Amino acid sequence: MEEGKAGGTWLGISTRGKLGALTNYLQPRQEPDARGRGELVSHFLTSDMDSLSYLKKVSTEGHLYNGFNIIAADLSTSKGDVVCYYGNRGEPEPIVLTPGTYGLSNALLETPWKKLCFGKQLFMEA
Repeated sequence: MEEGKAGGTWLGISTRGKLGALTNYLQPRQEPDARGRGELVSHFLTSDMDSLSYLKKVSTEGHLYNGFNIIAADLSTSKGDVVCYYGNRGEPEPIVLTPGTYGLSNALLETPWKKLCFGKQLFMEA
């Protein structure tokens, strides 16, 4: 395990009902001068921005980081839970996830890797 570059985190939840989670995107070569990805979660948890607005901002800066996927959620808002996803190696815009079961690994959301498919199957059975 390595200490994070920027003092960020990969998973967190705030007392205001914001949840952030991040995975690395598997890529052959890491850019050593890229910004620390863990700051993305920390900044979301401490910002006043809603999840979709925050990820839209992140999508404009995604090229500054090595590959990542981020889930940002506003839990128990007046609109209900709002969960959004963005991956900087995929589509240019973040998406709002509709209710359902998703799998996220070290590739884009729902990439059918064997370990991801097996994990989803076990989760659904539980």
